[in-house]
Amino acid sequence: SPRADRDVDAAVVREACAWEQRKGTSQHAQNWYPALAGLFLTEVHKFAPTKETTEAITSIVAWFAKYQERTGGWFKWYEGAYKDRLDYPVKDLGILTAMVYGVLWSAKTHKIAVPDETMTKAEKCLLSYTTGEGISYGTGQQGGDPTGARGAFAMQGLLFAGQTQHKIWKTYEKSLTKKLEKMDQGHHIGAFHCLGVTLGCHMLGQEAYAELINRWLDKLIAKQEADGGVYVGDDGDAGGEKGLIG
Repeated sequence: SPRADRDVDAAVVREACAWEQRKGTSQHAQNWYPALAGLFLTEVHKFAPTKETTEAITSIVAWFAKYQERTGGWFKWYEGAYKDRLDYPVKDLGILTAMVYGVLWSAKTHKIAVPDETMTKAEKCLLSYTTGEGISYGTGQQGGDPTGARGAFAMQGLLFAGQTQHKIWKTYEKSLTKKLEKMDQGHHIGAFHCLGVTLGCHMLGQEAYAELINRWLDKLIAKQEADGGVYVGDDGDAGGEKGLIG
């Protein structure tokens, strides 16, 4: 019923607003929870702004301003969490930094204060590993963005802020649909990359979105399992952690 739908929506919003209560569950949750909550809440705030969503988005901005890495980006752990691996070359993740950057642009457009220094450092970091092939895996890495998902999460905030002349937007405007064959090869969480590509094509307009649907709808239906779910991406040759590391 419509009433039940509204109740579910309200519960999801409450859960996202409570991100600080959940982030202690693991090191991964420290930055991923506020990033995902930020993507969702800045979108909700466009259509149903409330005191609660304003406060939650403000707290998310403050979190990322406080825990920004020295590189200007954000990693799934803090720098201190991998202090025992000083040789580890990646100090921040391209996809996570892109997500946070998009959230910051959206928050700023919502008239929520975003520190200039935080935004400037994030942009410098992100552009440092953005090539004509998109945003790379992270600090010091090359190779671009195999699926296009990394940049798509930044595109959401850039579009809302009217920043469609930004280098990241222009890069993905040219390259996103060229990468559609590899949409399921971005990570071991393939569905997450599929979501990013889908959002990106939707933002680019009907032509790009139709190309995505024409290329992938039947393939995804064919992958549907008995429980109704669709599993995309794995740890084998089709992408995922082993493919990424290899």
